[in-house]
Amino acid sequence: RVGYPQLTIEQIPNMPPKKLYESQTFEIGFRICNNGVFDASNGFVSLSGFDSTYISTDISSLEFPSFGSVLEGKNALNPGGSCTNLLTFPAQVIYVEDGVAEYKAPYYLNIQSSQLFELSQTVCVGGTTAYLVKDGGCDLDAPITLNGQGASLGVSRIDTIAQGDKIIFGVQLKNGGSGSVEGATIVRAQLGGEPLECVFKKTKTKTYSADNDKNKRDGAQGVPSIFCEAAMSADMPTYPTTLFLQVFYDYDQFEINELLIEGSGINNNNNNNLFS
Repeated sequence: RVGYPQLTIEQIPNMPPKKLYESQTFEIGFRICNNGVFDASNGFVSLSGFDSTYISTDISSLEFPSFGSVLEGKNALNPGGSCTNLLTFPAQVIYVEDGVAEYKAPYYLNIQSSQLFELSQTVCVGGTTAYLVKDGGCDLDAPITLNGQGASLGVSRIDTIAQGDKIIFGVQLKNGGSGSVEGATIVRAQLGGEPLECVFKKTKTKTYSADNDKNKRDGAQGVPSIFCEAAMSADMPTYPTTLFLQVFYDYDQFEINELLIEGSGINNNNNNNLFS
């Protein structure tokens, strides 16, 4: 459970064809694959970018996987992850300007999905006295650096400090995918198997929404950090225990593609600009 894999689009050969012509109908065909460790749900893929003067589409969005199911991630019984069945957007080239030999028509496939990640990490805990005198147990000062947990969003660093009668964890999240985190919820947090109070630094609550962030994104990675704290006696010796976090999040990513459309190349209007 490492790295920051995200959902990927697997294009189907000849869907669409390499070249298209006026009045031709075609399909944009693809599968969406989950190469991460955790399941994805509530998926939608939308098609945009075409000028409706030249290209028409029958539908602009599709749901995946089927309602109530998940797109399974990698596990012991399914080590390669999983992909959807064939998804298609039917379309038609309805018009090509006179005088145009060929042109490229870009389009976008936007994927929205709900995912989660889990962290289970050994951390050092102890009281303020142990933090100050270095009692020889474990090292409270040492930051923990991580390379994700097998999802596009994950934990990259944990810092620990003993303060008064409590211990505090600063948990830095990283968006390692190419998309954006639109919202997140801390579902479960535990320290040594006991409930742990954790909130997003930005909101001081267990939820985060990019829509409510005045800067739309918190830092270069687009996600806020998490702060957790637990009661800890000042004279408690240091000892190792397990920090567990489960975070559910909404992820938005897109891919740019293009069609190659051939025209007659005959200019009846002395106009070579397709969009003029």
